[in-house]
Amino acid sequence: MKKIIVLSFIVLTVTAVLSGCTPKKTVNEKIGEEIAEKMIEAQTGAKVDVDSQGEKITINSGEGQVQYSAGGQVDLPENFPRELIMASDAKIIMASSSEGNSTVSFVTNEEPMVMKERYISGMTGLGWIKEMEVNISQATMISFKKDKMNVAVNVGENNTKEQQGKSFININFATGEE
Repeated sequence: MKKIIVLSFIVLTVTAVLSGCTPKKTVNEKIGEEIAEKMIEAQTGAKVDVDSQGEKITINSGEGQVQYSAGGQVDLPENFPRELIMASDAKIIMASSSEGNSTVSFVTNEEPMVMKERYISGMTGLGWIKEMEVNISQATMISFKKDKMNVAVNVGENNTKEQQGKSFININFATGEE
């Protein structure tokens, strides 16, 4: 599991190397994939295969597969519960998944405090137990548990000009099964 988490952080680092790729693999893309593979293998000791297709990256290792997608058209991971997205105008800007875990980030035009309250009431209404809430300045982190599943929701102001929306939401979902 620790290696999968390390892989996810490394993916974010190498995204810059792989960005701007076209569907047809270029020499630069192949070189970028090889560099990413070497970096991940050096950090984890696992044999990995990085496959970049446009804005989607898949990393295969002996411990499983990590998929990462960002940018234009980003879809929800298959293992991500749709009930956890609570904004009708959510524009997903990043998604990643591995066995039993997934993360989704999106922007919405809803105000951050409205979204915070929506998650608290919505999640508890779905049978989730609120375990923790941390408020720091204009951001809130809330964790929930239900059976063997855990969810961490981060709600804050969207400070980027590239993504239009008032709030930035990041949801981490884990099944607790490894």
